[in-house]
This record gives sequence, structure tokens and C-alpha cells, in this order.
Amino acid sequence: RVYDLKQISGPGGTNANIKQTGVNFWYDRVVAKSNFYNKGVKHKWAEYKISVHHILWPVPANAINTNIKGVINQNIGYPGAEKNKTPLLVEDK
Repeated sequence: RVYDLKQISGPGGTNANIKQTGVNFWYDRVVAKSNFYNKGVKHKWAEYKISVHHILWPVPANAINTNIKGVINQNIGYPGAEKNKTPLLVEDK
């Protein structure tokens, strides 16, 4: 199954929350409505912060490294994403 950020639905329907690369409805909503993330709330060892790329989890390094018959890209925003290869494009017929 392929996950495509362009297919996320916002309040205006499909693609309504995609304003530009790296901006999405989920992040905007969390930042606007939360009194927790990005508001200076600290724990013993860290401050609670959230970024646009947190909508996706990182791909485990083991999954990327042990895949010898293809290329698995890391999700943008996580270590290893700088080595991503451009995906092949398949034309619709």
C-alpha cells in the first residue's frame, strides 16, 4: 500500500489541507488548538515540540538496510532522508 500525503483530507475535502510542501491540516490544527506542543511545555529531559514531518513515522533502519532487491526511502524529516532516491513514475493509461 502506498501512502500519499496529497490524499489526506482536511475540512475542505481531499487535498484541502495541502497548501504547500511540508504544510498540512494535522500540523496546523495541533499547533492552533493544543496548549501542549510548541508552547514551551517542558518535561525533566525535553521540551514537547511537534513538526510537520511528524504526521509520518520514520521507516525503521533495519527495513531499509535489509531490503536488497529495491530501494526504500526514509520519510522526509528523519535521519537518512538525505539519501532518498527519486521514485519511479508510472504513467496512467
